[in-house]
Amino acid sequence: TSMGGFFLPPLVTWLQAEYGWRDANDILAVGVVLAIVPLSLLVIRNAPRPEESVIERHAAVASAGAHPGISPGSRAWTVKAVFGEPTFWFMVIAFSLFSLVNGGLQQNLAPFGLDHGIDARDTAWVMSAMALLMALWKVVIGALTDRVEVRWIFVFSVAAVLLAMLLMSTSLTFVEFGMVGLLLGVASAAHLPLLAAIVSRHFGTASFGLVMGLIGPFSTLAAAGPWIAGEIRDTSGSYDAALLVFAALLIPALISILLLKLTPVQRNPAVANAA
Repeated sequence: TSMGGFFLPPLVTWLQAEYGWRDANDILAVGVVLAIVPLSLLVIRNAPRPEESVIERHAAVASAGAHPGISPGSRAWTVKAVFGEPTFWFMVIAFSLFSLVNGGLQQNLAPFGLDHGIDARDTAWVMSAMALLMALWKVVIGALTDRVEVRWIFVFSVAAVLLAMLLMSTSLTFVEFGMVGLLLGVASAAHLPLLAAIVSRHFGTASFGLVMGLIGPFSTLAAAGPWIAGEIRDTSGSYDAALLVFAALLIPALISILLLKLTPVQRNPAVANAA
């Protein structure tokens, strides 16, 4: 997804400039169908192969050894048990609000740039750089989750968003606008790796799909972020009030993530020696 964000903004901007937004959308739609449908038929399967099932079972046993507080038997979570687990709701609050704020800022980045005299082409390049950084930073975050307490990585990501909003509250140059994009890229890249690390560590790999699926409907609340920012901008004439609202929403997100009680990271001796 990050690489798509790297290539598409300049392409979309160019298509709209050359053909208009209607034809540009038609071209993109045809391209998506021609690219995704054949790949989906070749790659996506409904069930793992037998050898893959064996690997998954071994991974579950190994994970149980890495996190002794969670036995393989306790990983057969039911929907009722998940909904009755406070950790689930702390995750929902923290990540839904975090995603809402990130989405609201990113989706309004282009009109925000226009308000500060930054044209669509320059904004497209900033968004491409943001997406490239997200792709690289996700790898870094994935490695850090095995070494650093995930709650502090979340706090760092929130700090990046707050710094971006602080810059957005001032008169921006193009360089500062680029810094905003990069900070939002750093924050956004942490979302899925951190969520996956918390779910697998607390609920176990055997129930990973169930828990992630139950979180999914709550994640759609993030769609309110762009609307909130856009509505405030249309009503007040600026994004200043939206930045204050988003900053306030990050407070319960931080409180929720800090209330999480997770199994401490058990580092592999070989990894520790290598480090």
